[in-house]
Amino acid sequence: MTVYNKICKHCNEDFKTTSANRAYCSSECRSVGYRNVVFQYDKNIYEDGFNAINSYIFGLIMSDGCLSYDAHSKRYRITISSNDLYILESIKEYCGISRKIYENKGGYSLIYISQEAIDFLSEYGLEERKSLTSKFYDLGDEFMPHFIRGYFDGDGSIATRHTKHSDYQQISITCGSEDFTNGLNDYFRRLGFSSNIYDDSKSRNNSNKYIKISKKDNISKFYRMIYNIDTEEFFLKRKREKFIYK
Repeated sequence: MTVYNKICKHCNEDFKTTSANRAYCSSECRSVGYRNVVFQYDKNIYEDGFNAINSYIFGLIMSDGCLSYDAHSKRYRITISSNDLYILESIKEYCGISRKIYENKGGYSLIYISQEAIDFLSEYGLEERKSLTSKFYDLGDEFMPHFIRGYFDGDGSIATRHTKHSDYQQISITCGSEDFTNGLNDYFRRLGFSSNIYDDSKSRNNSNKYIKISKKDNISKFYRMIYNIDTEEFFLKRKREKFIYK
């Protein structure tokens, strides 16, 4: 059995232990040491307001993310989930997050903790249990395409139908809140899309809605709106590659 000579992280006294990872000489020092740890928040990526990248991240949060209160750490945190590891790795680096990406059943999740960012985003519809109550906010012509790309990557899909004479595509974007659904659909219609709202029969009690965009010119217009801009690495490649009409 290996015995390690250690220096207590709290009282600086020498002690011996058989555990290579032990940092405190006693449970008393350990409890005091834990209380004195200064929690490091992640970078506030919204310190200067919206930009192309953090608008995309906000869209992903509003679709495949959630705000929750952690009783253990007594802090609010944002959890972002995705089936695509690389997009969370890009967000992790951009947000200066030191904690690891967690692997879940069928996907991954990343925890982002910045009270300043949460306070900022709460003014634009972010809230706990947001699925049925979130509000829609127009971020302006410069940033809405990035926000929509993020939301589409989280809760959107594009399907291709094959017929005897031709192929056609359909975009579906799922929304929970009636205000958010109507607001996003109104935004599309102001841009000239022939979009419509439908009940999502797969959701419990038909509580969710989805916005459908079809027709070749609409699909092409949607593609150009969210991709023909400076997207850097912040988009899901597998979804972009499904578009036939560009």
